[in-house]
Amino acid sequence: MIIICGHIVRLIKEKLTFLKNRERNYLIFFQFFNAFLSIIFGKLVALHVTPEAFGTFNIQNAAYFFVFSLLLQPFLQYIKSNFQHLKNLGAFSHLLRFYILFVTVSSILIVMIFRLYFNEHFWIILFVVTTLILNSIFMLMNDYFSLRGEFRKISGLNLFKNALPIIFLMVFVFVIGFMPSDGYVLLWWAQIVGFFAALYYVLKWYRLGIADIPAIGGRKLLTEIFIYMGPLMILSFWNWINSYADRFIIEKLLDLKTVGIYNANVGLGSKVFLMIGPLFLTLLTPVVFNPSISLKDRKTQIDRYLKIYIVLILSAGVFIYFFEKPIGMLFLSKAYEDGFFLIFWSCISYGIITAGYFLEMIFYAENKTKIILFANIISAVAVVSINVFFLPLYGLPVAAFALFAASMIKIIYLRFIFSLAS
Repeated sequence: MIIICGHIVRLIKEKLTFLKNRERNYLIFFQFFNAFLSIIFGKLVALHVTPEAFGTFNIQNAAYFFVFSLLLQPFLQYIKSNFQHLKNLGAFSHLLRFYILFVTVSSILIVMIFRLYFNEHFWIILFVVTTLILNSIFMLMNDYFSLRGEFRKISGLNLFKNALPIIFLMVFVFVIGFMPSDGYVLLWWAQIVGFFAALYYVLKWYRLGIADIPAIGGRKLLTEIFIYMGPLMILSFWNWINSYADRFIIEKLLDLKTVGIYNANVGLGSKVFLMIGPLFLTLLTPVVFNPSISLKDRKTQIDRYLKIYIVLILSAGVFIYFFEKPIGMLFLSKAYEDGFFLIFWSCISYGIITAGYFLEMIFYAENKTKIILFANIISAVAVVSINVFFLPLYGLPVAAFALFAASMIKIIYLRFIFSLAS
């Protein structure tokens, strides 16, 4: 009994120390506030966009993320992992040229997919390409502030990203009274508005020394980048399968309306940890990607945050399990009621998935991306196999189980390898 009480006292002291950091508390407050804004946006969508239109947007959005994650995301990850080294080399003029190259190639892929597969017109394609560019700038700024530990700027950046689409939708729906016949078009507009604030931040705060003379040749640096990006590009494919393949399977085996219902409910359930998770990752980034800190100390810090995170997962899961329907009616609408049961499964699954990101950070920092690749492959095979074989027989509950099973398989593997790292 005395031992238990002593352990509780130590935990309380740890939490009080945790809360003394003002910059961290500022980030925590705005992370929760941004989560609240994200939920409001979801409610507006549920009220004014049909499940069919929402399904169309999500299928297109999945295709967009496939392109984004193929080149731009690995490139940005390279910059994040090697930022100080690149700064010392004065290599940012090279990086700017490579960025333009990757954006151009990605834009061409977007045009081909949206014209040939979706048969979309010019304006939708332009909206998607614009989203691609602005999203890459947003991620660049988010990583930049994260590496510098500038949590207030991160909070402001994400505040604009979540608040501006809400204002945009409210102006169009309630003030102007305009709603396009294809509701998914409005959602692409909202994406652009949300990311647009990143331009302000990049012009005001991003100082990389573009005019510096690089201490490394462009061809040599590009070779280094592709060596780093190669495994990540393969990883991005499997990560995309994990995140978006179920939407396409549901569309092919069921219909677009079911895609909309599935994504709205899974999106609501996942918001809890897709918003809280980045907070923890942001706090860990300056430690995990600091090579002057020993691997053992970095792993210890990750474990500390994981313990807090697991408590949050269990607490959120219990709450949502008992208040599933009221939560669905409050934050979505009756049009999406058939999928309310997904909110619980999504919350737990994404809690586990984002907990896995904590473990992945150490492998990114140590450039051991093959471990992350294999974790995503086994997870993707699980989610696709379960859905393909059982979705036609049992419907959406199969998609919920597939999501949960894949998340468990992945984190068990990552935890095992993490424990062996030395």
